[in-house]
Amino acid sequence: MILRRPLSRLVKTSTQQIRTGHSSVVALGKACRAETTQKELWKNYLAVLEDCRLDELDRPTVRQFLRKLSGLDDVGQRAAKTTKVLKDLAEIGFRAHQVERNYLIEAYLRANKLAEAREIFDRIHSLRPPLGKEYCPFCPAFNMMIEAYGNRGDLEEARKLYQCMFEKGVKPNAKTRLIITAIFKKNLSPTTLEWFRGLMESRLIDDGTGKEGIIVLTDAGNLDGALELYNKLKSLGYQMDAHVYARLISLLTRYGRLVEAIDLVKELKASGVELDTVAYNVIIRVYIRSNEPEQAIKVIDEMIEAKVYPVLRSFVIMVDAFANEGQIKPALITLKKMRDLGVKPDVYLYTCLIKLFANVNDIDAMEKMFRHMIEEDFDPNLITYTILMTAYCRNYDIEKAILVSNAMLKAGIIPDARLFNALISVCGERADSDGAMMLLDDMKMRNIPPDVYTYTSIIKAFVKATDIYGAERVLQSMITSGIKPEAMTYNILLDYFVEQRDVKQVRQIYEEMLYADVRPDINTYGCLMQSFCSIGDFKAAFELLTHMENVNVKPDVQIYTILINAYMRRRDFVAAERIYETIISKGFLPTYFTYAVLIDGHARKGDFGFARKLLDELIAHSELESQASELVRHKAFPQYLFTPIMDAYAKQAQSDGAREIFEEMVLLGVRPNEYVYTILMDGYRRGGNYEAVWQMWKILLGEFGDKSLLSTKIVLPTRPVKGDPETAERSRMGFEKILPQIASFSPKSRKIPLHSLSILLETLTAAGRYDLIEQEWQRLHSQGFEFDAHNYNHYAQSLIASGNILKACVIIKDHLIKGWDSRLAHWRRTATGTHFEKRQQKAKLIEQSTSLYPHRKTLMMLKKVFDQLRNGEWDSLNVGIDQKPGNELWTHITEHYSDIVASVEEMNEFTEWERRDQTMYEHTRRSV
Repeated sequence: MILRRPLSRLVKTSTQQIRTGHSSVVALGKACRAETTQKELWKNYLAVLEDCRLDELDRPTVRQFLRKLSGLDDVGQRAAKTTKVLKDLAEIGFRAHQVERNYLIEAYLRANKLAEAREIFDRIHSLRPPLGKEYCPFCPAFNMMIEAYGNRGDLEEARKLYQCMFEKGVKPNAKTRLIITAIFKKNLSPTTLEWFRGLMESRLIDDGTGKEGIIVLTDAGNLDGALELYNKLKSLGYQMDAHVYARLISLLTRYGRLVEAIDLVKELKASGVELDTVAYNVIIRVYIRSNEPEQAIKVIDEMIEAKVYPVLRSFVIMVDAFANEGQIKPALITLKKMRDLGVKPDVYLYTCLIKLFANVNDIDAMEKMFRHMIEEDFDPNLITYTILMTAYCRNYDIEKAILVSNAMLKAGIIPDARLFNALISVCGERADSDGAMMLLDDMKMRNIPPDVYTYTSIIKAFVKATDIYGAERVLQSMITSGIKPEAMTYNILLDYFVEQRDVKQVRQIYEEMLYADVRPDINTYGCLMQSFCSIGDFKAAFELLTHMENVNVKPDVQIYTILINAYMRRRDFVAAERIYETIISKGFLPTYFTYAVLIDGHARKGDFGFARKLLDELIAHSELESQASELVRHKAFPQYLFTPIMDAYAKQAQSDGAREIFEEMVLLGVRPNEYVYTILMDGYRRGGNYEAVWQMWKILLGEFGDKSLLSTKIVLPTRPVKGDPETAERSRMGFEKILPQIASFSPKSRKIPLHSLSILLETLTAAGRYDLIEQEWQRLHSQGFEFDAHNYNHYAQSLIASGNILKACVIIKDHLIKGWDSRLAHWRRTATGTHFEKRQQKAKLIEQSTSLYPHRKTLMMLKKVFDQLRNGEWDSLNVGIDQKPGNELWTHITEHYSDIVASVEEMNEFTEWERRDQTMYEHTRRSV
């Protein structure tokens, strides 16, 4: 039997006695105080136990020994050894305090033995409060247990233990608050939010913990939850600090809830809370996002008055925010204030200014700012180069974009995949498949791995170049290289085959997507819907709607708009109206495109009143929405809302109506594009206002900025309109009235539409101004203008009308006759075994195409001339024309332009056949 000393002697044993006592006790004491291995430490303890000297250990040494044990790597051994030590000490009468029990609780929790830890912890329940002291060993015990239950998700038990702390008089410390916050953050859910709110209502949480809860929710993006806690803390009388306000205002701004953010800013200023730089910066952002630049600039004055002097970062934030919003004037005012305060710019500020001018597409100012940045010895960073390259790519200036890329390489900045993707996307838009592949090779050479966006842009380049086989090869290469295509990749191919009305290929691409386990997106279903509607298969289109709902893809307003457009094209206005009512009943908000489709349909129908009503309602509704949201930022309407009704007016020769729509666009700040000008030209042409057509042409050339244009006019004869002789004069006066407004848009450096040139040629031909036709044609030719078939045909027609037959034949032979055989072959194919209406429709499509061949009108005008030459009538009809006599001219034409003569005869033969076919068709239709 081991003899042990009485407890009284153990308690009285001092550290000095241990040091002078038995050698094993001394060795254990030294091991506890020195750096030693866990193995040596435990060996020393066993030596003391073997020597029966446990009673010589004092409490500080025991605690130091237990603390050393808590550092064991093996959590299982830690719990077992701590249990053994306390059990050994209990056998000699050592009474463990809460400090020693805490080591055992910690050991059990580390070993994931919550039940055993709880059994040790529950001894606290037998103790009578208050337990709180200056040094309270009970608080760590509560902390450990609350944290353990919180990590397990047992929020109710954690709440009970937390409440028990207060009942036992144990004051939570800083670690307790961190644990509560960590539990809240880890188990973030509506249930946890309710649990946290319950602690607040029970007054178990102080204002510091409550504020931490708000910060946790803002970090998680849970704005509504953060606002709920904020309001709860306010109702409990807690005072918020600037940090909490800044978090909430920043999150409200990010989510676009600007009115609430401004209200919170006002509340912050009224609360008297001392603001720091972070809070001021947040306020600056919200004012800029709310389109209140004056208020944002005033914040700088408020900072100076509060002696919170703005640093460079405050100005960078302001300029960056102004840059994102494209607000130049307030950005320049901010720079002046910055200069007045003596704050020097850095590379980030210059980058923000470059971004500002890039966002407003002022390339000259952007380049000037970049040069100034270099002159000030600031080295551009990756962000700077990215903004420059993106701006050039947006303007399809790939040459300068490549120069930027080379400059980056010289500066030692390696372009990333994003920058190469920007360059490749430009090649995609320009149908430059060779350039896209060269850039891909360059990426691989620089060890920059291409991604799905890279290959998607390359596929787009091939598709735009109509090289569908090349696009499929790139897709296969993409899959082989281990990059899985996304829905957007397949959508590019789908778009192409939808335009080709190749429903079979559309279905095949869709099946390939499913086979490759690529989930179709809403755009994929839009392509399928467009494909079905293009062939009039509305049954399949409605089945697709059902299928989308089955696969949890909700049809959006664009899907229904495609259906509306298809019905409108078929002139089934009742069905289109029914689909529109479906959109409203489902709670969808019609988009601009939806309105454009409806306006276009009713305009084509000739219901101009209803089309105008739709347009007016949309404009009024948009203005009301802008006022309701307190946003004064003007959002321009898209041009395609106005062009359908403008075009319908123009085709009806109602130039006044087309001009009124144009004026409305100008007043609303909608910048007209080339198509808008072309429509207005067509309206004036049909209305007989030739002078207005000429002026519009000058505008398209970018010459309207010259004031001499307004004073020096080319007077063209006016063609009277049947039934309304004053229409042309009113149209001319109306055009002169809005000409200065048009000039304010300055549409310089735009590409001239091919169709507008054809309108001009036809107009000048009708006016007999062949001198102007020749002048414009030669000028455009010298500038490298690429004419299309319509331009060549209208030019040839003007030459024929002016009597310049030989030059007309030259134009036809050099540019048009090469496509005649294919055109004639197509006509002959459609002439046999096809219903007359379908043949007529196909002939119209051929007539409107841009293939290079002579049009029917051109050849029929030549036929009339050839007949006159054959009959000897040419000389008497064309007196004064500086050309060969009729017999010599005809001989020359038959010898050198026999293919044109043959084409005229073939056209005449086909026209005779078509006339007989149409007569037969009309006779049959009347009989039926």
